[in-house]
Amino acid sequence: TITRVDTGFKIIDEKTFDFGLNGILMKDSRTGYVFGYGVIMKTTNGGNTWHYLKVDGDNFTAMSRRGSKLWVCGSAGSIFYSDDEGATWHRYRNGNDLTQKLIMLRAILFTDDQHGWVAGEHGVVMYTNNGGRNWMEYKRFTDQTLRSITKCADGNMLIAGNGAGDSLYGTL
Repeated sequence: TITRVDTGFKIIDEKTFDFGLNGILMKDSRTGYVFGYGVIMKTTNGGNTWHYLKVDGDNFTAMSRRGSKLWVCGSAGSIFYSDDEGATWHRYRNGNDLTQKLIMLRAILFTDDQHGWVAGEHGVVMYTNNGGRNWMEYKRFTDQTLRSITKCADGNMLIAGNGAGDSLYGTL
């Protein structure tokens, strides 16, 4: 369900879908994205209506945006990229490829157009220095699920997840 609430906390409307949604990311007051089980949708009118984007193949768990560029990851380990606000997508990592290691992803963050991070189950953290085309695994500091990544004003990163002592603060 997507629930729109006004500034006085009054419910404006609700839209219910037949699949789970994992997150929402607004570019501005009119344009935004919701993502979830096998779907990414976009609004250009502040959430009045949503339309499906042509991308599927994972349970999308997190999204990162820089200008018109979007990166999204999923619980099967897929990573997709769009350079045109979601009109077209490129699969940079296929989480459904049985020849690859299964990596369940929960968070994604791009600090600029080339440098990005993903994190997920069993303490996995991976990074890219070429816009997401290739990913390298970072040394593990936990075996717990990691769920969120952010960059601090001082340039350091915070990664948070399950369990005591399972967050990292430092320059990655």
